[in-house]
Amino acid sequence: MTGFDGFVSVASGTNKVSSNGTADSANANSLRGTFAFTHQTGFGLQLDNSIDNQTVAILQSVKMRSSDLALHGFYRSNDYLVGLMHQTRTFKIGGINGQSITMPVDRTFSGFEGQYHFDNVTLYGQTASDRVNVYLNGITKGRTNFVEARYFFNSNLRADASYGESKLDNVNANSRVKTSSVGLEYKLDNSPFSFFGKYQDMRGTNLDTKRFLIGAQFNFGQGSLSDRNRSGASLNTIGADNMLLNQFN
Repeated sequence: MTGFDGFVSVASGTNKVSSNGTADSANANSLRGTFAFTHQTGFGLQLDNSIDNQTVAILQSVKMRSSDLALHGFYRSNDYLVGLMHQTRTFKIGGINGQSITMPVDRTFSGFEGQYHFDNVTLYGQTASDRVNVYLNGITKGRTNFVEARYFFNSNLRADASYGESKLDNVNANSRVKTSSVGLEYKLDNSPFSFFGKYQDMRGTNLDTKRFLIGAQFNFGQGSLSDRNRSGASLNTIGADNMLLNQFN
């Protein structure tokens, strides 16, 4: 099978941030668009654009936005996928004196990823260099690693569980974040729409974030969720982990 595949998704929920014995909840939402040209076997490309918004109530209701653009190049067989990825992230901050500003910080990931398929289980991993560039203050290097297991109850009902860890070098211990998440997605039969829920627990030395999102997705291309997993837009972006808040909080 050869062709185009992709989706557009939107999600909204709650974001509970805690630090130094103080915790508060506020809103969070995300938007993602993904487009892939892929073969069931052979080489393929995937492009992702995602936006993550959150309000951090314990920091005077500051509004944080991260925007990501990712490119994946890969080789796929019937049983596995191996590939390269590159992702850039920029940041905006709002709610300070009613203004929104682009922060002089960008974050870049470059690395490898792979998937291996069993019957109704897929194992997925990413490892990438992590570079934070602060304007006029140099570059801090680190690494991000991620593993995920996907289980398909049937062709259109999928559960996943993942664990990721980000660590920056040459700075203090607050620059490590461990993220665990679980999710569930169901696609309506003979319909382009699917619905999903996701819970994330981001644990940093100085700041923790617990997030729950529910959302809807418009799918085009491959027919079912399991079809996409084996022959479509099956790759993830490196998710938001609040590393910036842990570093500067």
